[in-house]
Amino acid sequence: RESLAGTGVSFSQEVMQNILKYSGGHPFEMQLLCYHLFSNHLSRYVEIDIWEKALQATVRDVGNAIFEKWCSDLSVDEAKVLRVLAENDNSVTLEKLTATFEVENLMIPLKYSVEEALKSLLQRKLISRDIYGNYVVKDRMFCTYLITHLNYPLI
Repeated sequence: RESLAGTGVSFSQEVMQNILKYSGGHPFEMQLLCYHLFSNHLSRYVEIDIWEKALQATVRDVGNAIFEKWCSDLSVDEAKVLRVLAENDNSVTLEKLTATFEVENLMIPLKYSVEEALKSLLQRKLISRDIYGNYVVKDRMFCTYLITHLNYPLI
């Protein structure tokens, strides 16, 4: 473990892995996350016990700066689809997504199908497709924001 230059503070391996996992290497997300981890440490070694507090503070800050804008003009149906995708750890097939809406009774009017919502979200680059053609929200921090901040009516 190496300490941050000039600070004498170092991060545990688990914290370092989580930083990369949640930021995806995005400079702004990584910088804010490291800032909150550094700000919340009590010793010279940043361990996983402060991870959740730092992550939530980072999600709040990135949400205020970026994610709110991304979500501000979503339709209710797009928000429903995005939220369901965010709640899945893996990519999701169109069939599984449609079945989820049926099972959980998350109604989308016929004129605006799940497929149309996906097409709109793809165009906005809020989601992407994996090599199998399944749908995914790649940015884990955005997923965390969607799960904790994006609300929509169930019907």
